[in-house]
Amino acid sequence: MKIVSIDEEPKSRPGRANPRSSGDSPVSSNSQGIPRYAKILFAAAAVMMVGWGISALTAEPAPSVPTPAPRVTANPSVTAPEPSDREAPGDINGSAPAAYDDPPRVLSVEISPARPHLGDELEARAVAFDANGDPVEFTYTWVVNGENATSGADSKFSTAGLHKRDRIVVRVVPSDGMSKGVEASSQPVLITNRPPEITSVPSMKVAEGVYSYDVKATDPDGDPLQFRLTQSPEGMTIQPDTGIITWRISTEHPSVDIGVVAADGDGAEAYQQFKLSVGK
Repeated sequence: MKIVSIDEEPKSRPGRANPRSSGDSPVSSNSQGIPRYAKILFAAAAVMMVGWGISALTAEPAPSVPTPAPRVTANPSVTAPEPSDREAPGDINGSAPAAYDDPPRVLSVEISPARPHLGDELEARAVAFDANGDPVEFTYTWVVNGENATSGADSKFSTAGLHKRDRIVVRVVPSDGMSKGVEASSQPVLITNRPPEITSVPSMKVAEGVYSYDVKATDPDGDPLQFRLTQSPEGMTIQPDTGIITWRISTEHPSVDIGVVAADGDGAEAYQQFKLSVGK
């Protein structure tokens, strides 16, 4: 086996020439004539190429990100309404218009009759306006002396069981089936006094020269009655509490006019007038 040895390059000494022949290049070389600096550059390049190859083999390619396509998403909570005159305009993005409803409002409400008597049936008369043209229904709350008596869809109310001067108001709430309007109240009405009624027929009874007539009257409110004469001949009297008329007949007055009043003490009165003829 042939052994090739590489001689160590002698260190240069100052002022002394290289022992090699003067014809050699001042750059040292190996036995094959390749300059040493070239070998160093070659080795460095080889190392870099190997490193680059390893990196290229081990590096994972970056995942590609596709460009997303445009997507239209419908809002599941919004339902396009049927075409009607109650649709708000859509927005600038072209979304479907949202349905809306204007609540109705009460224009007027009143109670009839305006001067009810005890026992009368009252009726609420309400007028409402709905901007969408929807039919309007009412809920009625009847209030007696500040307290709710009944509430519901009935527009009528009976005053049976109430008393004179009871104060009644009706409150109405309009609704078009989609929304309710603001409650409105009527002006109050008072249970007014009812007049009494004279129920008896004038008597023509004369006994022993004395005429008598027992006036009968009733009051629907149960008020006590007082009687008096508004027209009578001289000497005729009437008992205020009982209404009994007595008169001693006088031949000087063959025909007389008699007027009777029954009053309930609350401003209401009943009248009766008749003519009495006395034979000679």
